[in-house]
Amino acid sequence: MSLPVRLYPGQVSIYGAASITGLLVDNMQFGIVDQMWDDTDGTISLGQSVMFSPSRAISVTYGNVSYFLIEQNDIKLIETPLP
Repeated sequence: MSLPVRLYPGQVSIYGAASITGLLVDNMQFGIVDQMWDDTDGTISLGQSVMFSPSRAISVTYGNVSYFLIEQNDIKLIETPLP
């Protein structure tokens, strides 16, 4: 279920607590990109696992699912699938 909102330029919504196995960083967490502003620079895509700081996010709950609204610039790492 996707968050039923329209995001402003530079915003990304993230859900879940996905993580790269074995990678832990203080005050950061991984989540899955739920949606983003239509005109992103192409560095992230829907469904990717990204690392961000929850303290810089706005937390929203919809349908018993927690989402984080962040600025795209607040994404610190993007998980790259291994070949």
